[in-house]
Amino acid sequence: ADSYLGQVENNLQRMRQLAVESNNGGLSAADQTNLDKEYQQLATANKNIETNANYNGNKLFDGSVASTTFQYGQNAATDVTTVTNVNMSTFGTLTGTSVTSAANATAAQAAIDTDLTSLKAA
Repeated sequence: ADSYLGQVENNLQRMRQLAVESNNGGLSAADQTNLDKEYQQLATANKNIETNANYNGNKLFDGSVASTTFQYGQNAATDVTTVTNVNMSTFGTLTGTSVTSAANATAAQAAIDTDLTSLKAA
């Protein structure tokens, strides 16, 4: 679960960098379109993690399981951790966001900041 969340956070951080870069008034529309291609790929990757990440047949990030307990060592009494389910569908939606213009990039940045805050609270 941690590696999935780490990947989502890395993707969001990169998406934020792309939004900041796209907000640069010196970029052409073609430059912004190229930045948006990577932005959309990262958004799709995060959606795929939300939809498909599972452990032992249980979806980890769709809100269907309250928590999952993992034994990670030989000692069942002490080597156990519980991961509270993260419902990524409650994050500020990035669906429909883009960085194809300065205005779009500003809106995307705000949505990403909301998602990063939600992710850190999870």
